[in-house]
Amino acid sequence: MGKQLRCLGTALLLAFSVRLASGAGDPHFVGPKTCALCHKEIAAQQERTAMANTWQGRSAAWLSPSFDASVADDLLYEVKRSGGELTYSVKLPDRPKLSLPIEISMGGKRHGLGFLLPVSQIDGLSLARAALVQARYEWSPENNKLLLAPGCAATRPQTLESSLGLVLSPTFESRCLSCHGQPNLRGSGNDGGVHCESCHGPGSGHLTALGRRNSTQGIVNPKRLSTEDSITVCAQCHVGLARFSDPSPDDLLIANQVRAIRNSECFLQSGKAFSCTACHDPHGDAASDGQRAVNACLGCHSSAVKPHAAICPVSAKENCIGCHMPSVERGPLHLVDHLIRVHPEQTAHAANHSAELRSQVRQLGGYLRMIAASSAQAAELARDRIGRGESFYKVARESSVDSTAAIGGYLGRKTFADLGGVLADEAAHLDYGKTSEVVQTGNRWIILERLPRDFRWNAEQLEHEAEDMASRGDAAGAIGKAQEALMIYPQFLRALNLIGVMFANSGNPKKSAEVLRVTTHLYPDDAGSEFALASALGLVGDQGGASAAYKRAIELQGDFVAAYVNLGMISYASGDWRGAINTFRQGLQIDPMCAELYYGLSLALAQSGDASGAKEAMALAGKLDPALVSADPGNFAPRNRSNSFHE
Repeated sequence: MGKQLRCLGTALLLAFSVRLASGAGDPHFVGPKTCALCHKEIAAQQERTAMANTWQGRSAAWLSPSFDASVADDLLYEVKRSGGELTYSVKLPDRPKLSLPIEISMGGKRHGLGFLLPVSQIDGLSLARAALVQARYEWSPENNKLLLAPGCAATRPQTLESSLGLVLSPTFESRCLSCHGQPNLRGSGNDGGVHCESCHGPGSGHLTALGRRNSTQGIVNPKRLSTEDSITVCAQCHVGLARFSDPSPDDLLIANQVRAIRNSECFLQSGKAFSCTACHDPHGDAASDGQRAVNACLGCHSSAVKPHAAICPVSAKENCIGCHMPSVERGPLHLVDHLIRVHPEQTAHAANHSAELRSQVRQLGGYLRMIAASSAQAAELARDRIGRGESFYKVARESSVDSTAAIGGYLGRKTFADLGGVLADEAAHLDYGKTSEVVQTGNRWIILERLPRDFRWNAEQLEHEAEDMASRGDAAGAIGKAQEALMIYPQFLRALNLIGVMFANSGNPKKSAEVLRVTTHLYPDDAGSEFALASALGLVGDQGGASAAYKRAIELQGDFVAAYVNLGMISYASGDWRGAINTFRQGLQIDPMCAELYYGLSLALAQSGDASGAKEAMALAGKLDPALVSADPGNFAPRNRSNSFHE
C-alpha cells in the first residue's frame, strides 16, 4: 500500500480530470499508463507479453520494410509492404488480381500474424454492409511463410468470399477486436493490446478509492475472487462464441480454454478448486509457465498430499503437461489442449500399477450406467451375465426395468451425492470401468457401472470412421458405425446428427426427422440439430415445421447464415415475397458477402416488382459466385448447406 500512496497525489489529479471528462460516479477506463504510475514493475513485465502486443494495427512494425510473401494453393496469394502499408492480394480465375489494404493485423511472433481486410464493394457494387474479412492466409514467423488461417478450409475456394477468407459477423467482429485489444477500448490505450483494465476492469473507481486511502476497492482483483469468478475474468475472451452443446476436444482448442477446463474431470472432481492462475502468471507469457503448471498438478496428485488424488503411474513427478495437456499445432497456432485427461492415443506405458497410486479423495461425480431389477434374483442374474463378459449395454437393454434400458442404462454424468444413501456411497467408490455389486434401494435392486475414462474417445473414433464412410457415399455403413458409437455414448450429439443426415441423404427423410426430433429433445440449445431437423422436415413437405426449426436455429445462434438462406427460400417458395426479402436482408447483415443470400434476395425482389433492386442483387451474386448465377433459378438450392452435419 505504501507504493500506492506515494503516487496518491498524481492518482487523485487523474481521477479528478477523468471524472470531469466522463461524469462523476460512472466507472471508466484510465489506460495502462495510469496503472503503471503505481504498478511499475508489473506493468513493465506485462508490457512485454504477447497479449500486450497482440494488436499490430495497419503497419505490423516488426515486419521488415521490404516484406513480401506469397503462397500458391489453388489460387495465388501475396502479402506485401509498399510505402509503409501492407496489402493482401489474390489472383482469381478470369479476373484481374484483387488487392486490398490490410486494415488490421493482429497476433504475434509465436502464433502468427493474422490480417483483417475491409471490403465495402465489389467492382463498384456496394455490399449490404461493409465487411471485415479475416484473410485466408496469415504470416508465420516461425515457419517463415504464409499458412492457412484458422477456420479456413483447405479445399479449393468456390466463392469470392472463401477465396479471400472469412467474413466476420458483427458479433464475432466485436469480440475479435475487443479481445485483441482494439485501441482505446477496454483500457487498451492509444496503441492497443491487452492490458491491465482488460482483466481488472475500469480503473476510475480504484483511483477514487485510493483518494480515500483504500487500495483494495474499485478494481477487480482475481486473487480476492472465488475460483469460478476468477475463471470468469479469463472467460471474457477465452470462451469462444460458438455454443457447443456436446463439445469434442477439438472443438475446444481455439479460444475455448475456459470451457475445456470447466469440462475437465480434474476440475470437476476437485470441486472446482483451481482457476487459470493456478498454472498461469497473468502478467507473463504462457510459454514460461511449465513448472508452475506441474506444481499445480502436484498440489493434489502427489503422495506428499493427504488425502491425495490419483498419482500418475507413468511419471509421478514431472512431464504432466506433455501427457495430459499436450500441445497441438493448427497451422500457425501453437495450442495447448486444456481438456485435462488421460490421452489413450499416446499409448504411454505405466511403470507402476500399485494400489497406493489410486485416489484417496472421495469422488464427487462421474458418468454412470444403471440396471434396475424388480427382484434380487433378476439383479443377480444380470450381474452374473456381466461377470461372464456380456456388455453392460446389452444386459441393461434386456434386463433393466428402468426407462433408461433402451439406451443401455445410460444415466450420463451424475453428482454422486444426488443419488442418495447407499447408491451415493457405491458410486463414489467405483473406479473407472468398474461395475458395482447388487445394491437394494426401496423395492429395486440396482447395479451401477462407472464408464471408463476413455469412453468418449472410443465413441469419437467410431464416429470419425462413420464420417469417413459418409464422405465416400456409404450411408448405410456410416449409420451402422455411428450406431456403434451410440452404444458406447448414447447421447453423442455428432453421431445422432450424422445418422439423421445420412437417413435424409439416402432417401428416408421421415426417419431422419424422427432421429433429429430425439436429438433436439436431448439438446434443445443446439442450433446445428435444429438446422438439420429443419432440412429433414422440408424434405417431407412440412414447410411450417421446417420454418419453425430454422427460426429456432437462428434464435440459438444469431450468426447462422445458412439458416437465413433456407428460411428465406421457404418464404419465397410460399409466395411470401416480403418475408423472404426481410429474411435475406437480415442474413446479409450477418454475412454481406454470401452469394446465396443475394441470389435469393434478387428472386424475391423481382417477384415483388423491384426490378432495379433485383438486378443489383443478382449482379452481386454473380460477382461473388458466378457458378450459382448460371444455375436455373427454378431449381435453386443452397450449395452445401442442408446436408452438412458440421453446420
